[in-house]
Amino acid sequence: MRTSQSADPRYYTAQEAISRLSVSRTTFYNLVNSGRVTRVPRPDRKQSVYLRSEIDVLASLDLVREDVSSGAPLTPPEQLAPGARMLLNAQHRLLEMFTHLPLYTEWLRPPTTILEVGCGTGRWALSMAEQYRDADVIGVERWEPPLSSGFSRGAPAARPSQGQLEPTWRFERVERLSALPFPAGSCDLVSMRWQARDLPTREWSAVVAEMARVTRPGGWIECLELGLLEGDGPALNQLKRWEETWLRGRGVTSLPDERELSEYLRGAGLVNMRTRRIALPVDGDGDGAALYAALTYFQRLTQIGSQLMQVNGVSRATYAETLARAQREVTRSHCVWPAALAFAQGDRPDTSSDDTP
Repeated sequence: MRTSQSADPRYYTAQEAISRLSVSRTTFYNLVNSGRVTRVPRPDRKQSVYLRSEIDVLASLDLVREDVSSGAPLTPPEQLAPGARMLLNAQHRLLEMFTHLPLYTEWLRPPTTILEVGCGTGRWALSMAEQYRDADVIGVERWEPPLSSGFSRGAPAARPSQGQLEPTWRFERVERLSALPFPAGSCDLVSMRWQARDLPTREWSAVVAEMARVTRPGGWIECLELGLLEGDGPALNQLKRWEETWLRGRGVTSLPDERELSEYLRGAGLVNMRTRRIALPVDGDGDGAALYAALTYFQRLTQIGSQLMQVNGVSRATYAETLARAQREVTRSHCVWPAALAFAQGDRPDTSSDDTP
């Protein structure tokens, strides 16, 4: 029930937000400190309030209880601020909302070995373990990320016993994504997603070739990447330029679209190419998925803000002002966050299989 302290329909008090999300106070303030929930200071009283739109979207998606640690600090890749684990999971959830991922499992023969290259938090690996309970699901990463539940390390995870509800997958740390510790032709399905901002452009061909090496003839490889926001507005364009400068400093000359992804796959000798462009609408005044996309997009810019400021020589005040103006521009223009998908089969496909869509 709403109280008189939060009569403004735009806001919840802390207690109202905690109740709406069904989380502990510790978890809630982890959300606030990570920037996932916006704190709004009120000059007329000591108590801060919180944006109702953010709380309602998080609650409706059941994201908080599943993805937020209530205790230990998070240590995501590239030393991003706490909360990056939830952001990585949010990107996966965002594509699920728009595309009902996985995108091709309705025609994929039940795989026995599934590999995620650059698994991050392991959200996709866990979803595959949930769908294919008899498969050996593996996630590899170059660092020790804060992982989702259900994983083991090193040896193959034990198969769920009859009546066991929790799916299992295993995590292995690797030095380079272009040197995977698996035999040739050992995987039925290999996926790589959300790597373009961390993988220098010059390394893509070698990584995809290594993915092709470990894929069985007739097995499938998938690449899925998010591009830069497509929208019109001075602040949005400025943020895009700052991010492009930051990316170039990381050796990323472009974020591959579906055509470029297909070229990498074709160059690795793969066949039966399929591509898809997914346009994610972004609307700060929208509801459901479009609002969630806006919150996820700006949360990401908040997470990498210190790096963008340092690389571009921008003050904290200027960056915050630009971010605020961009959030207003999103509500006035038709913005799209493009995602590119390409997938293909290992050469010499097994003609006895019915895997081809």
